[in-house]
Amino acid sequence: MKHLHKKLIVVICIGLMLAPSAPLSVPAQKGPDDGKKVFDSYATVTTMIYPPAGTTFKVAGEMLELFGYFGSVDPVGEAIQRINQRLDILERRVSDLEARVRAVENELFQTQNLNRVRLLRDKQGRLKLLLYKLRQKPTEKLDRLALAKEAQIIADGFLDDPDLWKWSDMREKDGNMLPADFKPLPALEYYVVSLVTWMAAIDNATDGDYEFVKREYGKELQKHIDYLSVRSGWKEGDGAVTLPENIKSRISCTMELLHRSPHSGKCSIHEGCEDRLARVLSTVKVHEVFMPQGTELCNVLPTMSSWASENELEQMYGTEVMAKLAEKLDLLKTSGTARDAYPGKFDPSTQTAQFLYTVKPNGDLLWYMHRVISRKPGTGGLSPADRAKEYDKYSSQSTTPASGSGTAKLDPRITRASKREPVAKIEVTHEREGPKQVGVGWEGFKQVFSGGGGIIYAMREDGKLFWYKHNNYHDGKGLSSAGAWVGPREVGSEWTQFKRVFPAGDGIIYVVAEDNRLKWLRHIDYANGAKAWEGPKDVGGPQWGGYKHVFATGGGVIYAITDDGSLLWHREIDYQQGVKNWVGPKVVGSGWHNFKDVFSAGEGVIYAVTDDGHVLWYKHNGYKDGSVSWQGPVSIAADWNDFLFIFPNMTQTWTQPVVR
Repeated sequence: MKHLHKKLIVVICIGLMLAPSAPLSVPAQKGPDDGKKVFDSYATVTTMIYPPAGTTFKVAGEMLELFGYFGSVDPVGEAIQRINQRLDILERRVSDLEARVRAVENELFQTQNLNRVRLLRDKQGRLKLLLYKLRQKPTEKLDRLALAKEAQIIADGFLDDPDLWKWSDMREKDGNMLPADFKPLPALEYYVVSLVTWMAAIDNATDGDYEFVKREYGKELQKHIDYLSVRSGWKEGDGAVTLPENIKSRISCTMELLHRSPHSGKCSIHEGCEDRLARVLSTVKVHEVFMPQGTELCNVLPTMSSWASENELEQMYGTEVMAKLAEKLDLLKTSGTARDAYPGKFDPSTQTAQFLYTVKPNGDLLWYMHRVISRKPGTGGLSPADRAKEYDKYSSQSTTPASGSGTAKLDPRITRASKREPVAKIEVTHEREGPKQVGVGWEGFKQVFSGGGGIIYAMREDGKLFWYKHNNYHDGKGLSSAGAWVGPREVGSEWTQFKRVFPAGDGIIYVVAEDNRLKWLRHIDYANGAKAWEGPKDVGGPQWGGYKHVFATGGGVIYAITDDGSLLWHREIDYQQGVKNWVGPKVVGSGWHNFKDVFSAGEGVIYAVTDDGHVLWYKHNGYKDGSVSWQGPVSIAADWNDFLFIFPNMTQTWTQPVVR
């Protein structure tokens, strides 16, 4: 047990503990043998921006929130977003620190601490630049590996430069400077951000090659794991080397007697803590303890300990954050990934996959695969037929899709309207693969959309429509794979005359004409790119021009989003012939008006893009009949707001081959 001087007992009121300024001189609480002792007050970096209580607990919680990206389907995009938000907070905090340091009328105090402020600002600038490069989504592996190395160098700087962790304090009554000493904050916040950035960069660079991660990064990761951990067998007095050891060696809490003899059979025992990081003494609690009858002198009972108070103070300075970070680094070193593990093993027969394409401003065409995996908890041996029955039984439960605002917390499992069922019958997880660069030169088009089965249509500003076929849409091979692409082939002209163009799969394309009526067209033998069309046929009234978004999911089903956010379901019965014969509209959702873009990959799978770049997945289980039964939303990507186009490879329905 660590000890305070037995004669020194100081009480600091709650108001002082919450004050944002440096600790004041506080008179000691008097005991039988105590004189009027005063604990000196200091101008310290720690208490300038991290008061002794309250705020620092919040800071530790905010750092822990950074780790939430590990469970995301798009960990790199989610990490970039979270880290940028955290850096903005740190910029404001370090600016406030700089202003407070300059306000102290001591040139030496200013000089020594402002040098360290500049070091942190340099780290912040380098991290911001690195995050910008990651947001560009480089596709060349060497470029991505170079970014991972750059992130590693930034993180290693916190090990190589101990001056980042040392700050100078000044005694306020006479302006005397103390030698620079260890302070975990504010450097710890930047160190945590640097390590999280490094882990995200590794994830981005290695394409799930876990053996490569373990082989190439294991030794470097171990250095940081050691720095964030307490050495085996370390105890007070051994000399602090690691971050948590430096904190533990500067926090002391003890139990002290307030008087020697019992009063009415009770003894008062003072629990006090010394925080040498903030240079504060505080009373945690005064314990009233009944002594056994006949006891002449008070004693601290063997069962009494101040360990909990010490631990709470240590966590305030980030020891819990350090332990969590070391755990994630160790997971990355030993398994090759820091992503949160998905529960159980999944039978491939329960998987479905959707393929998404994006076009970057430089014209690169990127490919992604979004895989949805379903299983019954605790049962890996169900037959496909039984699994299908369980899935249908569960997915038929009515659910309500969340608001389209994109601000709600997203749950990566199926949501249900009914809260009465305590256990879900099906576990659903989402995984994403990519990006893989599969094309170049796609930036000059007015619109790009799917035709189903790997077919992609691209419309130019002059109204010409071009047909492409990505033969390798199922595995994302493109630029370096022979035969991956067929086309382009010019298959139409004057397409810019339409106000809206959206695909329905299987070569069927709906357009909204200038008179706001819905027209049907069918690309005959669309699978081979022959320039032959059926239509346009008038299949809908003039209301179609007034919707915010219109898109199809195949099978004749079309969704429309009104200005008030209602999601309307329509179905054209004879959609393969373009006969005007409709069911609907039916309202199947609300809150959809805040999305920037909405589209479907087919069979009720809907993707919605928020203004801040999140891509949300929904599954309309009732897409065939317009019933209100949903899964989702699930965030499957983040930071996708810088793409020119985002579109799916629509599910292809089997049709009779064209006979020539």
